Amino acid sequence: MMKNLLPYLFIALTSFYAKKGLGQCVKSTPYTQNFDGSNWVAQSSWLNSGSIPSCWNRLLSTGNYLWMAGPPALGTINSGPSADHTSGTGGYAVAEGWSTSGTFRTVTHLITPPIDLSNDTVPRLKFFYHMYGADIDLLDVRVRKVGTTSWTQLHTVTSSTASSQFTSQNSAWRKHVESLAQWAGDTVQIRFSAKRNTSFSWWTQSRVALDDITIEETPSCDQPINPTISNLLSTTVNVNWTTLNTNQIGYQIQYAQGNSGASGGTIVNSTTKPGSLSGLSPNTTYSVRVRDICSAGDTSVWSSYTTFITQCSFATAPFTENFDGASWDPSSSWNAQGDLDQCWLDQGSATQFWTPGPPAFNWTQTGPAGDHTTGSGQYMMNQVTTTFVSGTNPRLISPWIDLDTLVSPELSFYYHGFGTSMGDFDVYVQKLGGTWSALWDTSGSTHSSKNAAWTEKIIALGTSYAGDTVRIRFDYTNTQSSFYTQFAIDDVKIDEEPSCPKPANTAVTAVGVMAAQLDWTSGGASNYQLRYREVGTNAWSWTTANTSAKGIGMLSAQTTYEWQVRDSCGTGDVSGWLDGPRFRT
Repeated sequence: MMKNLLPYLFIALTSFYAKKGLGQCVKSTPYTQNFDGSNWVAQSSWLNSGSIPSCWNRLLSTGNYLWMAGPPALGTINSGPSADHTSGTGGYAVAEGWSTSGTFRTVTHLITPPIDLSNDTVPRLKFFYHMYGADIDLLDVRVRKVGTTSWTQLHTVTSSTASSQFTSQNSAWRKHVESLAQWAGDTVQIRFSAKRNTSFSWWTQSRVALDDITIEETPSCDQPINPTISNLLSTTVNVNWTTLNTNQIGYQIQYAQGNSGASGGTIVNSTTKPGSLSGLSPNTTYSVRVRDICSAGDTSVWSSYTTFITQCSFATAPFTENFDGASWDPSSSWNAQGDLDQCWLDQGSATQFWTPGPPAFNWTQTGPAGDHTTGSGQYMMNQVTTTFVSGTNPRLISPWIDLDTLVSPELSFYYHGFGTSMGDFDVYVQKLGGTWSALWDTSGSTHSSKNAAWTEKIIALGTSYAGDTVRIRFDYTNTQSSFYTQFAIDDVKIDEEPSCPKPANTAVTAVGVMAAQLDWTSGGASNYQLRYREVGTNAWSWTTANTSAKGIGMLSAQTTYEWQVRDSCGTGDVSGWLDGPRFRT
């Protein structure tokens, strides 16, 4: 008889001691976990999984995808947060693929200690999460009453939601809140499940992260979460947020210049959500936060803050940009983009982009030898960092430019396209509120060497743009997988079209021992002035022509010359000079 009772006695004793151990782990509310304690031990190498406190449980601990203390030992820029949420220098929990001989898994679970809700009337769960990584499938959150086996789903963040919330490691952590009201008075556990779409071990982009988990009584006027910005202009912006309250009587928005927080800033009262701010300074960084007013004397705490930069105010023609100012900063690395003026927009990818030149590494097979403005200044150039380019083709977009001061506006710029694998260059214009219209394009190599003179391009915008506000877009399409594609532009200008336009398309069509044939396209005149000189000398020799071609004689043999031409439209009415290509007799 006693022998038959022994198995039941063993089961009872095991259950007793299990419950006793679980009871030692029960936490009271408010309960918080920021993963910064000494019991949360991060990996010492990618070959181990660190350790977590004994009252927490990570199921399937032999799997190759596992919750552990972060940050992970193996660095990557393709997944996970750049820092924790609490302080920016602390720890967090992270689902990590690691090197193990255990089972290949796609799911990992992290279960909290038991939480006693007997003192709570309307308890809630609050946590911050980060889900940047291409192999992330979802984060699932569930709750169960201790003593039961059934888990109740609270919330799921899918990959489609996460991909819109997290675009890089530097994306802000997101806050989520769930009510636990139906478990008031119970003791519960929370389970966080991360799922990835691959079972491969390390080098996967599947780092789901958690931080600052809190279980507490729901405040009577809860803190707003996730403030966002929309309709951003130079002096105004709309601010929206997620509220967890109902029947609010108003809201407050606080903002201040800078990116270190809005505390102490200007407070604006609002009766609507979203609210709006006005009277801001153009091209300025601001921090903003919000709070709800639920009733007289019952106001929420401030939300976390977000930052934004107001747009630049419209520039007024005449407009010029030579890319030499302090806001244009070439990169010190050949494979990274430099800093662009904040009033200009750029689109591209990590492997191809517009960047200020000259480059850190100067290829002999492509690019100009110097800028157009002075020969020793800066310019903008197309840069490729790998022979396997991908993503958006580089685009450079000017600020909005008010043309009210011009009757017949004209766009001009200089370009240089030397390289063995050049692509396509396109120029567009857009009216405020309108769509992009093509202005001009060229393709292939447009210059024969790095030292070839820059070429000026003049585009008459015409009276149809007079009085409008426009911006200009410069596109470059890299058609071949090569580094030798450093197309460059300089000295962009929008001004009144002159009464006597410049000629265009200069060329040297023949060179002899002591003579050269020079050609161009008229800007509209029938008479022209030319000047030429030996390179390195100061004095010009002048001549005239009544056709758009001229033969120059009596030159010195084996000598390099430079020359210029301009239209002569009448007495005292001449165009600007246009450089012609150098030639050697």
